[in-house]
Parts: sequence; C-alpha cells; structure tokens
Amino acid sequence: MKPSVRTRILGTVIVFALALFLLVQYQYEVKLKVILNTTEQSKYETVADTVLPILAVNTAFELEHENRQYIAELVRQNPDLVRVILTAEGMAMIDIGEHIPKHTTLIRLHKIVPDPQGGSALGEVTFIFTSRVLQMTEQEHRTFIISFVLVAGLLLLLLIVILHYAIRPIYVLLTWIRNFDPKTDDMSTMPEACCDEVRMIEESMQQMFERIRHYTSELDELNRNLDEKVRERTDALTWTNAQLQEEIRIRETAEQALKGANERLTALSRLDVLTGIANRRSFQEHLNESWAVCVREQIPLSLVICDIDHFKRVNDTYGHPAGDVVIRSIAEILGSEIKRASDLVARYGGEEFAVILFDTGYADAQALVKRLQEKVWAMSPLPPPAEAVSGITLSFGFCSLVPGPHDSIAKCIAAADQALYRAKKAGRNRIVYGESSEA
Repeated sequence: MKPSVRTRILGTVIVFALALFLLVQYQYEVKLKVILNTTEQSKYETVADTVLPILAVNTAFELEHENRQYIAELVRQNPDLVRVILTAEGMAMIDIGEHIPKHTTLIRLHKIVPDPQGGSALGEVTFIFTSRVLQMTEQEHRTFIISFVLVAGLLLLLLIVILHYAIRPIYVLLTWIRNFDPKTDDMSTMPEACCDEVRMIEESMQQMFERIRHYTSELDELNRNLDEKVRERTDALTWTNAQLQEEIRIRETAEQALKGANERLTALSRLDVLTGIANRRSFQEHLNESWAVCVREQIPLSLVICDIDHFKRVNDTYGHPAGDVVIRSIAEILGSEIKRASDLVARYGGEEFAVILFDTGYADAQALVKRLQEKVWAMSPLPPPAEAVSGITLSFGFCSLVPGPHDSIAKCIAAADQALYRAKKAGRNRIVYGESSEA
C-alpha cells in the first residue's frame, strides 16, 4: 500500500529537520570544538611553561614547602587550573587542587621538571585545567539542541494541523466516492467544494460520471442486441441440431439394417441353401485354417467325403423334390453326429458331402464313419414327397494324417476322393481309406 500525501509531506519535513540537526551537530563537534580545544591547550601550555622553571629551582634545592605554597597560590589565582600533581625524587608527592565534578571537560598537560644545572630530569608535573570557554560552549550547545527540538516539535505539530485542515476536504470527497452507489446515480449528495482545487476535482468527477453513464447506456443497448442475436442463433442451432439428430437416427437405423443384411448375406454365402449346412466355400476356408493349425502343432486331421448311392435313380423315379428331401435328411443325420466346434459338415457337391475332423486320427475317424453309415441305413421313413423312397445308403472315402510342411491339402482331398471312387466301384455302401501318398 502506497503512503498518503500527508505521510509523504510529514516524512519529508522530518528528514529535512534531521539533516539540519546533524549539520549543526557536525559543525560543533568537528570544527568549533576542535578549534576551541586547540586554542585552550595552547594557552595552558604557555602557563605551564611559565611556572615550570620556578618549580624546577625549588625542586632542585628541595624546597618542598615553597613548592606547596607556590602551587597553592597558582591554583588559587588561576580559575582554569583545578589541580597540580608534582612528583620528584627525594620529595613527597605534591597534589594540590579542587574537587573535580563529573562530566567536566579537562585538559591534562604532562611536563618534565628539568634540572636547572643541566642534569637529568628532577621529576614530573601534571597540570589539570578545566576550560570555562568549552563548558560555556557545551552548555550553550545543549540549550540550542533543546530549543531546536522544541521548536521543531511545535513546527511539526503546526504542520500536522495545517495538513489536516488542508487535506480534509479531499478525504471527505474520497469517502463520498467510496460510498457512492452507481445504481442510484445521485450526485446531489456530493460534498460542497471549499477550494478551487477540490472544485476542479468534483467537476472532473462529474464529467467522468457523465461519460460512464453514456458508455453504460451504449453497453446496455449492445447487450440487448447481443442477447437477441444469441437467442436467434440459439433457436437456429437448436432446430439444426434437431434435424441433424433425426438424420443421425435415420442413418444409424439404416446402417444397423445394412449391417444385419450384410451379416445375413455373409452367413448365406457360407451356407448351402438347400440343407442349411456349410457350402463348398466355407468348407475350403475351414480346411485351410484347420490344416495350418495341425501343421504348426503336429496333430492329426481326418477328411471324409461321402456320396449318396444311386441318387440319380431317386431323382428319375420319384422326382427332384423327393431328391431334395433325401439330401436334407442326409445333411441332418451328418450334422447330428458332428458336434464339436472344430469339426465341420459341408455339402461338397450335388449329392456329395464332406466332413472335416480336427485332431482326429485314423481309428476315431473310421469309428465315426461307421456310425454315420449305420445311422443312414437305419434312417426313419422320409416325409412327403419322398415317403416312398427307402434303402438309402452312403459310400465313404476318408484320409487321416498328421500333416507336415511338405504335405498339401490338394493331395489329402484327392486321396479321400479316390477312396470314395473305389468304394463306389466296389459295390457302394462301402468305407474305403485312402493314403495321401497314393494321390
């Protein structure tokens, strides 16, 4: 927070007063006091040099009593000399002087008492002076400091009072501005100006409020226009969004229908239309996948191809609808025995069927084929229009192996097909095994 104008003015005045006080103190301490000390010490040196020969003569002749009288008279006649201390060999120490109060400024001079006959020093004398000039100067300086502080304090107090009354109208105006409610826009409560400066501030504020009202009115109008445009745009976007949602719903419905149709078409493309079991295409894809797994994992695979015996005679005798019933019935019997998901029953040709047996060796494949043969032979009477058809049998050819990298699907199919051919040639209703190496 920045200091106020009043604080800044008071701070400036206090700093100026302190600077003036320090300047006066510097003049006294550094210049005047040094000059006075030098002058007084020079005067006292003259006094000491004047009385030193007399003291030397009395000391040389061991006139102790005369020295005491002379020093006492000297201290009595010289107000600045407060004490004299004389020490000499063969004589008692002479210490004559007045009581020295505390905090008294003293000047001490130490002199050697010479031998008048040119011999060695006879002793030592110390003169202690108190300078009345320095004491008076210090007293006057203290009086000046006290007077300076009192005057400065009175001036500072007067300045505070003046500033209070000078800046008060501004603070009153600031308080009114802080409490001003722009919603009421009531300018009549503005305090009356007491000087030209405050009047200029109030006029500037009135102009500023007028501009604010003008800009506020324009802003309200812009806001109303903007709200109206926003509502119109929102309504348009809402209608467009509803249209888009409806289009999305219709498109999703169409996509779902198309997806279902594609799935049904895909399923139909993999199924035989007459029997509902896998067709030749689905058979080939499943055989390729199973073959790859058996090659990688080295597990057995069996392939069975079977054919309805004398099927042409059935068509010629009972008609093609009866032949279709026979084909559907055989497909149902084969599908009922092949239950594993890894196995597959497919319509291979007109009256031919193929069975893929995953992970199934020769013995298991032969047992399954035998079971299929028996189930076909024991088939219950067929529904119309094939109710007169009886004695339907199947001929089987199958191949079992553990396929390796060098074996081929074509050879396996050829081996099963050749085995079926041999079963037909041997009188039909036969089961013949074919080696893939023979194909």
